[in-house]
Parts: sequence; C-alpha cells; structure tokens
Amino acid sequence: LGKEGCFPPVLMVLISGTEAVQAECLSEKELVESVLKTLKTLFGDQIPEPSAFKVTRWGRDRFSRGSYTYLPPGTTDQDLRLLQTPINSNGDSVLLDASETMRLFFAGEHTTTLHPSMAHGAMLSGFRAAKEIASSLVVSSKHIVTDSIIPLSLFRQMNPKAKLTCAFCHLTGQRVREGTLLAFKKGSRQVLSHLSCAETCPEVAIKDGVWSNVISACNRAKSVPCSLCGQIGAAVTCASEMCGRSYHFGCAEDTGWRFENEGKDFYCDEHRYLIEENRKISVEYWLLNAAAGTELACALCGKSNVMEVGQLELGQLLAFQQGARRVLVHEGCLRYTTVAPVAEVASSRFEKDFDNVFGAIDSARTCSRCARAGATIGCAEPGCENCVHFRCARALDWDFKKNRRYRCIPHRESNDGKSIADTFQHALFSPLAAEPTKDVPANL
Repeated sequence: LGKEGCFPPVLMVLISGTEAVQAECLSEKELVESVLKTLKTLFGDQIPEPSAFKVTRWGRDRFSRGSYTYLPPGTTDQDLRLLQTPINSNGDSVLLDASETMRLFFAGEHTTTLHPSMAHGAMLSGFRAAKEIASSLVVSSKHIVTDSIIPLSLFRQMNPKAKLTCAFCHLTGQRVREGTLLAFKKGSRQVLSHLSCAETCPEVAIKDGVWSNVISACNRAKSVPCSLCGQIGAAVTCASEMCGRSYHFGCAEDTGWRFENEGKDFYCDEHRYLIEENRKISVEYWLLNAAAGTELACALCGKSNVMEVGQLELGQLLAFQQGARRVLVHEGCLRYTTVAPVAEVASSRFEKDFDNVFGAIDSARTCSRCARAGATIGCAEPGCENCVHFRCARALDWDFKKNRRYRCIPHRESNDGKSIADTFQHALFSPLAAEPTKDVPANL
C-alpha cells in the first residue's frame, strides 16, 4: 500500500461473536460496504472509498476454524482446565488417578487459564504441556499422590444431590473473600472447597498448579470445631506448638490476621506479635475479647445499632483492631468523618472496611450540639470550629445524601443568599482549597 516513504492510514476492523459467523457468509464487496456505511454514520459522508482492502475468514480456514477462543457468559477457568487435561490411550482423562500414564497432551491459547485468546498464552501453554510430558517420562520409585481439580459441572453430574457448599467453611458458591468454589478429587473421594479455605490449610501445598493434601486436610478438619464460631471444619491451626486453637479461613481473618501480609503460618491472638495496622475484625471476635457485661456501643457516638432521627440508620456496628485496641464504630459515623482522613478501602476483601479508624477516634472533638465527646464531622465553612456527631448532624436536618460537606446552621443560613457564581468562587479560591493537603481531609 502506497509508495516508499508515503504510507496511507490503515483501518483494521475486528468482528466477533455471532456477527463474525454472519460476516463470513458475505462477499468482500458486501463487507466493505457495511464497514463504510458504519463509518459514514459516525463521521459523515466525506469518508472516501478504500484504496485497497483485505478480508480474512479464519472461521473457514480448515486448520484454524476460528481466530481465537471466544469466552461466552458463564465461562470459568474450570472450562479451560478441562481443555488442557491430558488423556491416556483409552481417551479418558478427568477422572483418572495421577498414577495413570497419559499419552496425549494439549497446548494452545484455549488451554491457558490466565491468558486465553492471547499469543503469549499459547506460548506459555506450550511450556506447560512440555513440562507435563517430561514429568510423565520420569520413572520414580515412590509415586506422589496429588489432588486433581475437576470441573464443577462434572461434580454436579456425579453428585446430583450434593449441596454446593465448602467442606471447610460450609458457605455456598463463589465468595469475594473465600474465592472460587473448586471441586477436588483423589481416588474415589471428591470434595468442594473455596480457593482460600484450601490453600491456607497448613498441610496443603501447590506446586506448578498441582495441589496436594486438600482431601487429607478436609478429613482432618471434619470434626474440628472453630475457636471463634464453634462450627466444625476448622483447618487453619495456630502455628504455636503449645496452642490447640483452630479456625476457618474467614474466622482467622476475623481476628485481624491477613494471610497475604503475615504469611500462611497463622498465629492466634495469644501467640502473635501486635499488629499496629488498622484491621477490620468481626463483632463476634470483639465480643469474645470484651469484658463481661460490656455493651455494644459506637466508640464515637456512644449509641448502639438502632434506628435514629429521621429514620436514617446509623449503619451496622463495625469492629476494628489496632495493636491491643479494639473498637466498635457505626458505618455512618465513619463514612462522613472530616477531622481525620478516613476512606473505605476499595481493594479490601471485607465489606465496609475503612482505614485510619483509630486516627478518627483520636482526633474526635466535643460535639457542638450535645456537648459529648466523639464528634468527627466538622463544618465545611473555613474557620468554623463547630463539630458534631453523625446523628446530631441528622438531628439538625442535614442530608448527607444531598451534600457530604456538612455545614452548621449559622453558616447554612449565611450561605443561602449567595449566588451559584459566589459559591463556585468560594469553593475554588478559599484558603481551604489553597492547601488541601494541610487543611482538607482526604475523604472530602
């Protein structure tokens, strides 16, 4: 296309799904006209005719039968794992024990769980298949029995009456914190487990995508009660030799432990070092460590988890820990705090997880309305020292859904007469806006 040193612009069009199948039935002229019609609809009739064009039909290529893998809704990594499973001389694969000799191995972008539809995915799958072949040629006097992952659909087919619940935590389906629900098989034994519930068991190992000891961990934990919730299936044990506590994965995290930060060797609260980071814990764990007779009450407003003024709920009581300190705080009291930068942690596996909770508690002031401590919502007017609790702000008819930046009644009234331009100028050029890192909390 074009002469040397003068290359015309090239437009590439990709068609996928059912439209790709329909496009292969059209002539080249019809395809070009269809593309031009779309371009003219978008950019006007000035679109010129192409100087040249090239049409590919990968679906009709007898060696390709398509350009790359199409992943329809409902596809999971287990479907791709099924496609990569080697087979023996009889054509069997998924339900075979690891001791079977495999004869045919599969590679290609359609067999990789991390990079499907990609060229580098095809290359990496070739490395995996080559490693599988090499492993099958190694003669070992002692065979290592591993746990194989089978598709969940196959587990359903073979166990039609079984509930799709995790053998450890007994929760159903895929979950944000516990992860994907996987089906494991070893011999005739089959179990379901969440990804995190299985991989945090002390005896479970994962090497090159191969799991071992999941079934063993399940057998061990089926009669072990959790030290927090009391239900059986607790496989996460304290790494201290003198401790006999066991927890579910979720319950272990409810005590403030984070496996991604502290590691797989879990220690209960009696045998771990003090964690100085702000961590969300469960209310049940807070109660377990609270003194007898301690009431459930917010560390800021002092109220329990009840409906308040204006029928606006304060939100559920959330529990947090930092070092040896443990507190309960209402969601509403945290969400609108301005005396310290508090924000919901979007990357957390926990629902309604907030950072710098103890910074807000330590920075709390006396409420301008009820004269009690724990007020964390300051007036947005520069220079104003008024500070209130969330419930007191609601009692003063402030609607946080309409405006998160609270204003006390005197400055609400003084702001009523300002024009939109005046308000805009104030927001842009006030001293408060000039040094946001110094005066303005990060969550405003």
